[in-house]
Amino acid sequence: MKLKRLVIMATIGISMPVIANTFIPTKAVAQKDFSQDITREKQLLNIHLNDAETYYSLGNAYYNQKKWESALTDYNKAIEINPNYADAYFSRGMIWIELGDKQKAINDLQTAAQISQQQGNTVAYKKIMDAIEKI
Repeated sequence: MKLKRLVIMATIGISMPVIANTFIPTKAVAQKDFSQDITREKQLLNIHLNDAETYYSLGNAYYNQKKWESALTDYNKAIEINPNYADAYFSRGMIWIELGDKQKAINDLQTAAQISQQQGNTVAYKKIMDAIEKI
């Protein structure tokens, strides 16, 4: 399952569950201690309780630590706050792939694609649709 996720992510040009903010993975990123990210994002949540981007960033920090359930919780909260958050749907879809739930992954990726298309982000839409075909 991990290889399939990496193939999907490589196909759409990302190295972590982010559509808009891509980056090239490095050894330093692979060895980074993401616990500082989690602490920082939790502090931000104390200030901005209903900020979808902060929940999304916290979800990414958990994702990078492979803490799937914690990441799911924060992606769910980001989606609850902003139901049009394509990146959050995409990232949650990547977790469903990790957890082996293809149907939930496809559902979230389709939602991310639809939102991207509605928002005029045709590049993301095409990449996500290509990723869905590879599942």
